[in-house]
Amino acid sequence: MGYRDDFYKVENVIGYTGQVQKKPSVYFFDGKEFGHITQYHYIHPNIGREGVTESKGYAIRNEGGASVEYNNGKKIHTSRNPFVEKKDIPETDLAVLYQSIVTCTEMKEASDYVTHCQIHKKFDLLDEMDAVNSQGGLKLRHV
Repeated sequence: MGYRDDFYKVENVIGYTGQVQKKPSVYFFDGKEFGHITQYHYIHPNIGREGVTESKGYAIRNEGGASVEYNNGKKIHTSRNPFVEKKDIPETDLAVLYQSIVTCTEMKEASDYVTHCQIHKKFDLLDEMDAVNSQGGLKLRHV
């Protein structure tokens, strides 16, 4: 059994972000709760099923070329890609999305928003360090 199999099921799929053939993130909403499955992410702890959250006015919409999720009027998640609604998805592509339910059964390590942000900050710092090192490393000066 996977994390929240009662929620992460075909009838709750509302759409996706990313490219269908390249492990997109699949979004779920049942009118009371919401969540998504991240199938691919360069930060491994961000792969898997998101912790399911109670809806207090859940909405997802595209803003500036990326999808943004809101709950209770607050922005809670910005994707790297625009959101594609289920009604606009061909049946063959829906079958690909539904596979995420079977292939990603575990809750992601970075499931809550705070952990998600902490992990991103660590990787952003590592990216900055890599950039500095690629330009000849740190320059220390004596005082």
